[in-house]
Parts: sequence; structure tokens; C-alpha cells
Amino acid sequence: MAKTIKWWIERNYKTKKSLTDEIRNLINQIDDDCFITEEKDIELLTWVLSHHHDYLNKINGSTNFKIRVRRSLVNSGNKELLILRDDGTEIDISWTKALNPQGSSTHKEDLRNAAVQAVNDQIIEFKDKNTDTICCLCKKQIEDKIEACHYEPRLNELLTQFFGNDEEMEKIDIKDGSYASRYFNPELSEKWATFHANQATLKPAHKKCIRQRKSN
Repeated sequence: MAKTIKWWIERNYKTKKSLTDEIRNLINQIDDDCFITEEKDIELLTWVLSHHHDYLNKINGSTNFKIRVRRSLVNSGNKELLILRDDGTEIDISWTKALNPQGSSTHKEDLRNAAVQAVNDQIIEFKDKNTDTICCLCKKQIEDKIEACHYEPRLNELLTQFFGNDEEMEKIDIKDGSYASRYFNPELSEKWATFHANQATLKPAHKKCIRQRKSN
């Protein structure tokens, strides 16, 4: 399938966000470790996933694969998709990556992913110890799950301070892991974790507020 930057307009989605929101709502309605069963939902997700840069390798010739939803192993607040192939094997596939130009993430996105995973222990510790239930962004009560927000400086600012500008970031080696996982070498990971512990200011926030802040 030919890939275009705005391929979602094929089905009258005016923006990438409108399609993203529909998929996220669809997936969130499915219980953990359950398969997508509605034909219209299967068709929609298959269309989206077909734009993933590694789609053919992911399905491995399967013509009747199933799509399963599970809780993210990287961020328990998110859900992720797995493909159950015709031969019984299963493999993860990123629907968010499929929405990117050329169906893949950029090096900077991979670096950000690796950076967050390298300090995941700090984020978990913050959530466990936090007692404040007011969102730092909208200033309203958080009734559901609290997320950790890099308030000031923002995460992107911390990344620039530590790793340098975009050109310097491109030189950093990032290794692939399992679903959505990226890793630095141990020495760099340790240095970044120390820097983050000293410089980051984490505050409680709604997940939707953090997402809106990223898009602004």
C-alpha cells in the first residue's frame, strides 16, 4: 500500500487526531487480554496497522490473523495490540507508530522513549509517594489514575539539556527492545537517570491534560 503523510484522508478523517481518538477509544473499551471481535473494528485496525513499516513481517503471511489487546508492559496506563498469526505465534505491533509518516517512529521519538524507560523507577516511585490529587495543569481534582507530569522544565527541555540538539541526538545509539521499548547503553542510561533525578520536577496530572500539553 502506498504511504502518504496524510493517508487517513482516504476515509474522510480530516485530521490524524480524529483517527487517533477513535482508535484509542475503541481499544480502551476492550478488556485486557481479549480479542477484537467486531468486524468493523477489526477492519479499521487492520487498515491502520497495514501502514506500519514492518507490517508484512509482523503478519508473516497470515491472512486470518486476530488482534488482541493487552495492558502495556512499558506504561500500565496504556493498552497495546498484538497479532495472533495463523500459525499460532503472537507478536506485538504499534498502532501509534503506524500513524506516523512512513509508518515508523523518528530517532528523536525513540530517544524520548528510551529516556522515559530509563527513569521509569523514578516515575513509579513518584506515583507511589504522591499525596497531591490536584492536576498541576488544569488545577482540577484528579478522580481517576494520577500520572506523572514533567512540569518545569518539560521533558523535551531536559532531553535537550542532557543529550544536546537534534543533530547531536541523532548520533546516540538506541537499541530496540520488546514492544515500544528502546534502550541506551548502561553507562549512558545511568548518567541520564542521575541527571533526571536531580533536575526533573514531577507533579501529578490527568493523563488527558498531559496529552493535550504535548500537542500544544
